[in-house]
Amino acid sequence: MLRRVCCLALCLGYSVLSVRIGDAQTNPPNTLSGHASGIATLVSAPDNRTLISGGLDRSIRFWDLSNGSLLRTLDQQPGQILSLAVSPDGRTLLAGGRDGSIKRWDVFVPGPLRSVFEHKAAVGRLAVAGDGSWVVTGDASGKLRITPLAGEAAARELAGDEAEIVRLAISKDGALLASADADGIVRLWNAADGAELGTLGAHAGAVSGLAFHPTEPRLMTAGADGLVRLWQLPVQPRRELAGHVAAVTSAAMSADGKLAVTGSADNSVRLFDPTTGKLIRDLPGATAPVHSVALSADASIVAAGDEAGNVRFWNAADGADRLHFAGHTGAVADVAFHPTQPIVATAGADGSVRTWRLPEAAKPLAGHTMPIQTVAVSADGTLAVTAGADKIARLWTLPAGTLARALPASANAASSVAFSPDAKLLAIGEVDGAIRLWNTADASAAGELLAHVGPVVGLAFSGDGAQLLSTGEDGTLRRWRLPVVPARSLAGNAAAVTATVVSPDGKLIYTGSADGAIRVFDAATDKVVRQLTGQVGAVTALAIDKANSVVAAGNETGEVRFWKTADGAPLLAGDGGRLLGPPIVIRALAFHPSGKQLAAAGDDGAVRVWNLPTETKRIAGGQLTDAVAAISPNRAKIATAGVVGGKPTIQIRDAATGNVLGNIVGHEGPITGVAFSADATKLVSTSADKTVRV
Repeated sequence: MLRRVCCLALCLGYSVLSVRIGDAQTNPPNTLSGHASGIATLVSAPDNRTLISGGLDRSIRFWDLSNGSLLRTLDQQPGQILSLAVSPDGRTLLAGGRDGSIKRWDVFVPGPLRSVFEHKAAVGRLAVAGDGSWVVTGDASGKLRITPLAGEAAARELAGDEAEIVRLAISKDGALLASADADGIVRLWNAADGAELGTLGAHAGAVSGLAFHPTEPRLMTAGADGLVRLWQLPVQPRRELAGHVAAVTSAAMSADGKLAVTGSADNSVRLFDPTTGKLIRDLPGATAPVHSVALSADASIVAAGDEAGNVRFWNAADGADRLHFAGHTGAVADVAFHPTQPIVATAGADGSVRTWRLPEAAKPLAGHTMPIQTVAVSADGTLAVTAGADKIARLWTLPAGTLARALPASANAASSVAFSPDAKLLAIGEVDGAIRLWNTADASAAGELLAHVGPVVGLAFSGDGAQLLSTGEDGTLRRWRLPVVPARSLAGNAAAVTATVVSPDGKLIYTGSADGAIRVFDAATDKVVRQLTGQVGAVTALAIDKANSVVAAGNETGEVRFWKTADGAPLLAGDGGRLLGPPIVIRALAFHPSGKQLAAAGDDGAVRVWNLPTETKRIAGGQLTDAVAAISPNRAKIATAGVVGGKPTIQIRDAATGNVLGNIVGHEGPITGVAFSADATKLVSTSADKTVRV
């Protein structure tokens, strides 16, 4: 018994010298090399393990599909091999040649079982009856012959014309035979006796597609004139499937006869209802003339190959784009689906035949009511998170795609998401710059970070999960330590807190309020340890010097006051411990690293720098009346002049301690001035006695 195996049988251009097989998702195609010239035909054995190729080098080769190895070669055939067919049990191989011969082999026996040299022209078309009892062949001269495959009965020639036979088809029950030629003529024959049943002037040009309906008395034809036509059998007036504006290059029909697909040189692929001839839909996306189309065994997927080498797939039910890829570097000559597996074979003008594994159809995860902006999958592949404009993030279990839980609604839309390495923590960045952390096990909150000014655009956990990196539209990259420490409330302020600062050692927190109160909190216990007094008006700014010795507060009238951090006492008594500028609100304060100057920024847009007020130091010692004084350039000594015991006297003191280092006398009148030399080794004095002494 023989049957025509067409799921992977492809007719190739004569420039093809090798066959390529592979998996598009995992491995590049394997090249099956061996033919010395072009490959004309391919057929897959029923076990789907063996690929058989026929070539213009007059050889037939058997290939192992699993590894691409050459299993067997039948060479030195009388003519070039143009067509192949294999029996359902895989034992018998049938070949048609350019020399007009039809040969039959037992696959397990080296020589041919039978050779029939009936045709005088190249046998370009061959079809086997469904029961395997006979084969019909058509040649380049327009001759048709039916050859029995059992016994020694002679072939029967059918009356035809001189146009080349370009398509053959046999009805499912084997009762009818259809032939199509290069002039667009289709003839119907009684397969039992060879009688012609009718002629159809099907197309204005070569017929490019020919197929019987599997269950109903209909015949579909496609032609280079851009038309696809359905014919009711017995022959009735033709029905046109209109729509293409250029040549229809290929056509296919589903196994149940309910769907037809056509491809055209006008860059279009169309689905038709073969029963009514009505257009179901156009399949979008083709960008080049379509050379081949095919339907999967269950008619759920449509495939098309185009002139640019692209292969596209659509869902037949809704026309949705399923997949597309650049399959070849030249035109895709043919496309064929595997009958039981998600595999498709393509043949190209680049000289390759490739097999591709199709991905499973995407499963929609329903639930969001607005656009989804971001998605992430956990490292172990068990969880996915989706989030977007509806402000509700959803966790999904994989691979089932079921909803695990929805997180509590946020006030803002999500802009980025990320899982921790162990998938126990989920970070969600939002358009307001906040990052919210969640425990994936129970959807409980795990912390919040006020991260950026504007949307958070990127999130990533460190490998150990102890840190989180974030990027924002504000142009910053930030790093956060985990877990997030919860915020604590410092109670005690009776009015709005308007300013705050932390001591350099981190032990104290200073807060200023709108009621003028300045409170000092212990950072460890959150308790108030003291309150600074003397502030007038609302506190608008606070600062502490680097030495952690002085705290400064600014108010809304341009005044700055100072306190000692050690005990909270004013830096200087009375008004000596304050600086007064223009009557504007002070917005910020900062100490110079030396602690001797303070910068203040106000509402007037100016920054003012002050020297800090210092306490006057009283030097103890003897009584000087009408005293004058001088400080040495190196600030180590102080010279004072006056009257001691009725005598004009100059006293030299240590500037640091105030101790008297010595007395200088000699002037007879009141001393009017003293001055040190530049190196502080000499002292010059003047007196009312009209003398200058050194």
